Amino acid sequence: SRSLALLFLPAALAAIALATLTPGEPGPHVFPLTCLVCGPAGGADVARNVLLFLPFGAALALRSTRLRTALALSLALTLLVESAQLWVVPGRDPTLSDVLANTLGGLLGYLIAAHAPLWLQPTRRQARRLVTAGALLWLAQLALTAAGLQWAPPPAPYVENVLPPVGAQMRAFEGELLGRWVDGTPSGTGFGGAAVEAGLARGQLAVRATVRPAYPPGMLRPLVVYFSRAWEPVLVFGQQGRDLVFRARTRSQEAHLGGPTFRLADVFPPLDSLPGGRSSGDDPITVAASVDGPAVRLSGSVRGAAARAATLERRLSLGWAFVVPDLAPARRIGPLLGALWLAGPLLPLAFWARQAAPPGPRGALIGAIATAVGAAAAVWGVSAATGLTVGATETVAAALAILLGIVLGARRRRPAT
Repeated sequence: SRSLALLFLPAALAAIALATLTPGEPGPHVFPLTCLVCGPAGGADVARNVLLFLPFGAALALRSTRLRTALALSLALTLLVESAQLWVVPGRDPTLSDVLANTLGGLLGYLIAAHAPLWLQPTRRQARRLVTAGALLWLAQLALTAAGLQWAPPPAPYVENVLPPVGAQMRAFEGELLGRWVDGTPSGTGFGGAAVEAGLARGQLAVRATVRPAYPPGMLRPLVVYFSRAWEPVLVFGQQGRDLVFRARTRSQEAHLGGPTFRLADVFPPLDSLPGGRSSGDDPITVAASVDGPAVRLSGSVRGAAARAATLERRLSLGWAFVVPDLAPARRIGPLLGALWLAGPLLPLAFWARQAAPPGPRGALIGAIATAVGAAAAVWGVSAATGLTVGATETVAAALAILLGIVLGARRRRPAT
């Protein structure tokens, strides 16, 4: 354990430094130092801070550090980081929430690593308890994911097509906007949004815009956008680079978590085809998004050219978007994150199911069948109740996780009692 910690601890510290000490965009601090759940995505920020310090706490446990010392080191490290963000690193917001979440993450990581013999080499009785508890937690994860992905518009009226003064992570559209519509009705500027509230509530909504685009780098440029009176985004439909982007408020955002972003790549023409980065007067682009229950359809077309379109489903694997922000690195590994969210918990469940079963090939078969049947029943039940789906990638990942868990469980020597 100490040899492993020699490698694990520097890696954990490097990850913390990279995530917390990278400068942001210079400007005044957005949140007060004493806030606990800060901003519309404050819950996701708390979760990320807990996860960030898990490896640090685990590394301390591997070094046989005492619990009291590990807790003090976690607190000292997060205070050092927050102080650097306050006085040295520009564009970062230190808060009491970060201190508490980081310290909690270090404590949880320590406890998980300190109890490794229970997770990795349980007796048959302990394995049965772990399977039962783990299955219930996984079922709760599926149910909460399905509930969090449901559309949840707040009461109208909304602020229409006006950006908040700070903190929206958006910029005004810099091309030429020729028209925008919601369910066939022109979308104005001011207060309104009854059609958006009603459409999201029933799961049927259509948004459309005709534009001559521009290509400034960086943030999303909304074409149609609605905010609540508290400046929480309700619906965002716009251009980011060459991509068409749509997102709407889901139930997860009521808990200050993130939500899924639906994206269709390469809808807008390449930058080098536009003189000065702007389209010419005779090539307007019509882009559209439609919500149909659990599916979102995005499309874009230039006059005289075939439309580019895709239907994107809300899947149970999209729960990772509750915690991981919609950044380019996350988008590139989105399928992997989805597979880990849905199928990752099945690996330890299969491992413990094998440990709980009798020894030999018969026990391996029992463990595999029990895990596969239980997982299929849970996913089917949640999907049938909520209308969300599971893709082929997640299904293959689940099968591989179960197989790997059974194989590892068969190779692990189990205590006699």
